[in-house]
Amino acid sequence: MRAPDARGEITMTFDRRVLLMALVIAASAATSVAADHSGFNGSWKANLQKSDFGGQPAPDQWIRTLTIQNGKITLASIQARDGQELKSEFTLPTDGKQISMQMGGGDAKGTAVWEGDTLVIKTQRDSMNGEIVQNERATLAADGKAITFDVAIQVGGNDLKMKMIFEKK
Repeated sequence: MRAPDARGEITMTFDRRVLLMALVIAASAATSVAADHSGFNGSWKANLQKSDFGGQPAPDQWIRTLTIQNGKITLASIQARDGQELKSEFTLPTDGKQISMQMGGGDAKGTAVWEGDTLVIKTQRDSMNGEIVQNERATLAADGKAITFDVAIQVGGNDLKMKMIFEKK
């Protein structure tokens, strides 16, 4: 322990003060950078030619709208196929906490968390073919004009991998 200074107060050495200040600045910068995912917000249209649907037929059109605010993500989706539309929407906190929700007309569980600049969404639900586990990793392009969704789906002992490219509308 250091001896008190002339005023009777114990002071840190210069090196320790500089180190402490540098840590505070670094932590503040990391928090502000990690917290800004606003580039994901908006409506996005699937580029069907650039996307890989894992051997499954592509929809005629697919629009996803992402809204990220207050520590939550809302993902709304409209898929068109053979003249019919399939709509879905769910909201998840982005703190990794699992919640119960409705999805595909039934009960589901979901989580969302940021791994750096990648949004990771995991959902689980039952179907007549067994449990469906879907993992999505969404990454925003450097220019902010596209989002890549790398998707892995497990159902009934089968695995399906897709890579979907959505472009800003």
